[in-house]
Amino acid sequence: MSGFNGPLDPSPSHPHLDVRSRSFYGRHNDLPCEFWPSCHHGEEAVVQVYELYGDAGRRFFRCPRFQYDDCRFTYWIDGPLEPHLQEYIRHLHVTVQKLEHENMEKHNSINMLLQDSMKKDEELNNLAQEKMQMAAHINELEEQLRQEQARNVNRRFMPPTVSGRRNYYG
Repeated sequence: MSGFNGPLDPSPSHPHLDVRSRSFYGRHNDLPCEFWPSCHHGEEAVVQVYELYGDAGRRFFRCPRFQYDDCRFTYWIDGPLEPHLQEYIRHLHVTVQKLEHENMEKHNSINMLLQDSMKKDEELNNLAQEKMQMAAHINELEEQLRQEQARNVNRRFMPPTVSGRRNYYG
């Protein structure tokens, strides 16, 4: 271990960070387990990796109850990063933020296109219904026209009536 550099102030409040216990490091030999501190509650500390700008990637001990009853016990395991590494990490964070922003803009753009597409689909459905109604109305009119033409044909071939009386045809 590179030693303790004093308490971390303020304590990082990232409950989603990966938390490692002494048993994990005992199995993986990544961190010597000869000295493992206890928090102010008297419990073995856990290890987390800091994710904010300048100290991103540094491991630190912290109270295992940090999510609900933090005694604010926090000590660095790894020494501070060199300035050029801190600057590069800042650059990576800014790049990630830009990409997330672009991703959100594209997501919003896609949502707007989907909404427009849904509106167009609804308009097309309405037009298709109107078309079906118009086709039905045209069929009705054609049927009425056929019936009217049939009546007219029958009238054309009817013999004329003479003086109010019908002739020998009827």
